[in-house]
Amino acid sequence: MKILAFNCGSSTLKFQLVEVERKETSLGQERRLAYGTIDRIGSQGAIQITAENGVSLSEVTSVADHSEATRQVLEWLRDKELLGHESPVAVGHRVVHGGDRFSEPILINDDVIKGIEAVGHLAPLHNEPALSAIRATRAILGSAVPQVAVFDTAFHRTLPERTAKYAIPMGLAEKHNIRRYGFHGLAHRQRQGV
Repeated sequence: MKILAFNCGSSTLKFQLVEVERKETSLGQERRLAYGTIDRIGSQGAIQITAENGVSLSEVTSVADHSEATRQVLEWLRDKELLGHESPVAVGHRVVHGGDRFSEPILINDDVIKGIEAVGHLAPLHNEPALSAIRATRAILGSAVPQVAVFDTAFHRTLPERTAKYAIPMGLAEKHNIRRYGFHGLAHRQRQGV
C-alpha cells in the first residue's frame, strides 16, 4: 500500500511516497518510491523530484503557492505512473502548530481543518501552507482518501507544567495561550525510535 507524506514549510514543500507491505511492519520496512522538494514557493522556484525507478525532474519554474505545489507533485506522481489509477491509501501532513487543541496525530475532517485555522496565528508562516496542501490533496484525491495531521508541537505536550510556563504574569499567559509548546517534535520522535 502506498502512503504519501507532505511537509510544508513557509516557502517549501517536501514530500515522500512510500510503499509498505500490507502486513504489520516495523521501522525501515517501507520502500521509498519517490521524494522531492519544491523550493521558493511564491517566486521563481526550483523543483527537484526523484523516483526509485531513476526518473527525475529538476527545473526552475514559478510556483504560486502550496496548493499549486501540491497539485504539481500529485500530477507528476500520476504522470510517472507511481500512483497509477490508484490513490495512496493515506496522506500524512506535518503541521507545525497544534496549539492546545491537538496533542496527537488526528484524522483530518472539516472540524480539524477549522481547528488548525483557529490556531494558525501561532504559526502563520507554516500552518497556512499546510492547510493549503491539505485542501489541495482533498480536492484532487477526494475525501475518501484519509488524511492525517501530525503536529510538531504534540511531542512536547508532556512537558511538566513548571517547564511549560514562562516567567510572565499568569493572566497574560492564559489570555494569549502563551506557553512552551516545543517545536521540531517530529524530529525528536523519529530519532527516539531509531
